[in-house]
Amino acid sequence: SISDMTYATDAICHLIPVIQRRIRKDPSNVALLQGLFIKLKSVLDTPTARLRQIKSQSALNKVTDYYAKVIVSFIRTVLEIVPVSVFAILMEIVDIKEWRLKQLP
Repeated sequence: SISDMTYATDAICHLIPVIQRRIRKDPSNVALLQGLFIKLKSVLDTPTARLRQIKSQSALNKVTDYYAKVIVSFIRTVLEIVPVSVFAILMEIVDIKEWRLKQLP
C-alpha cells in the first residue's frame, strides 16, 4: 500500500542530508520528525506479517531485530545533527554575551 514504508527504506537514506540541513537551518524542525519516525514502524509490519501468521517466533525475532537495527541506525544518523546544532546555538549565545553585550557594573 502507499502508506507502507518498506518500499522506501533505501530511498529514505538519501534524505538524511536534506533533513539535517533543515534541522541545522531551524532546530524546531526536529519536532516534525516524530511523524516520520512513527511511520518507520511500518517497515516492520510487512516483513513480519507472514511470520506472525505461521507463528515462527525465532524467525520473527531475527527479522524484527534486523529491521529494528536498521531503523535505530537511521534515526541516530538523522539526529546526530541535533547536538551539533545545540552547541552552535550555545556558541552564538556565548559570543553575544561575551563580545556584544556591555558589562553592567
